[in-house]
Amino acid sequence: MEIVLTISGIVGLVVGLAALAELIWKPFRRLVLRRETDIERVEAKVGQMQETVEEIKEYFNHYFGVPEDSSRKLVESLPADREQSLRAAIQAQREERYPDAVRHLKDCIYPDMPSAARASIHNLIGNSLLRQGLAPDAEPEYLEALEAAREAKDRQAQAKVLGNLGFLYHQQGDLTRAEQHLKQALDIQQDIGDRLGQANALGNLGLVYRLRGDLERAEQHHKEALDTHRTLRNRASEAHDLGNLGLIYAARRDLDRAEHYHRNALDIHRQMGNLLGEANQLGNLGNVYRQRGDLDRAEQHYKEALEIDRRIGDRLGQANQLGNLGIVYAHRGDLDRAEQHLKQALELQQQIGDRLGQANQLGNLGLLAEKRAQLSQAENLLRQSLAIFDQVGAGGQGPDNVRRALARIEELKRQ
Repeated sequence: MEIVLTISGIVGLVVGLAALAELIWKPFRRLVLRRETDIERVEAKVGQMQETVEEIKEYFNHYFGVPEDSSRKLVESLPADREQSLRAAIQAQREERYPDAVRHLKDCIYPDMPSAARASIHNLIGNSLLRQGLAPDAEPEYLEALEAAREAKDRQAQAKVLGNLGFLYHQQGDLTRAEQHLKQALDIQQDIGDRLGQANALGNLGLVYRLRGDLERAEQHHKEALDTHRTLRNRASEAHDLGNLGLIYAARRDLDRAEHYHRNALDIHRQMGNLLGEANQLGNLGNVYRQRGDLDRAEQHYKEALEIDRRIGDRLGQANQLGNLGIVYAHRGDLDRAEQHLKQALELQQQIGDRLGQANQLGNLGLLAEKRAQLSQAENLLRQSLAIFDQVGAGGQGPDNVRRALARIEELKRQ
């Protein structure tokens, strides 16, 4: 089973906050005009607001490489009484406490909120939900953000939300809708000259092509994305691109090269304190070691990744690592333990709507039943798996393994 949880699309949340700057400043400008004599109170309030802006600039510059000319726009439209909610949301995101971030971001919403600000907040809520693996909950937030961005006639915000929707549909295994939304985002970003947005869309399109088994096209897109992210000095996105390329080389069985890319990505994520990225790359390195037959080292990496995923509440990551551990135990012949982990993974993937993950786990459970000579059960599970793979248009090793297993069962039934 391949891990596909590399979130390059999440960089879209940077422009999601680009709509928050002026609205926080407007109440203080009005305060200055209204109470010119109360200079000390005005100065204190403005000082607090400047601290908030600098804090947000520092956070996004560090984690997402936002250029200085963009960071000045990062806080656009919250009235003063919502300021603390925004500060709390930023702090929660910095610490990867995404449920808290969602709660605080929802507190930022108020009646008659300007469209640009509404688009920003709903986009950020969607990102925080998606980082927990809650794609079904994130989708309506992104759709609300897209509607608001269109009302505001903000094409850059529209492109970012379209890109996030494309990444969401990729996670759900709806590759056709994923490609459609990502191409719409890319068209807008090329038209308005948004280089960072173009690179993010190219990286996410690479994920779609890899899942379809088109490794050459995927590699080309990830390399283009990597070149641009390096030019823009966007370290977080560079790490995602390196991890995505590592997945391609692992699929080609070029394991030394895959390990090199995953280790470089892991180093960057650790330097930046990105726990989600760290967990992803630990899992990907576990895949490399498993492919080499080093099951002890693979298990160690999967368990480290699972611990982080549980700590930050990433259910999609937890499902991936539980499935990977199940494969390790199956290779060791501990079939009961393998089944337990694979079923836990499947249950999580059903809860969060991860269609490709479900196809993987159904296939793995089918292979497990085949090992136990439970051919009728194996055939049923494998056919369920293949049906999902075919529905989403996935190609590559996963569906190929399922087809080969079904062919073996058909041969046994004829004997």
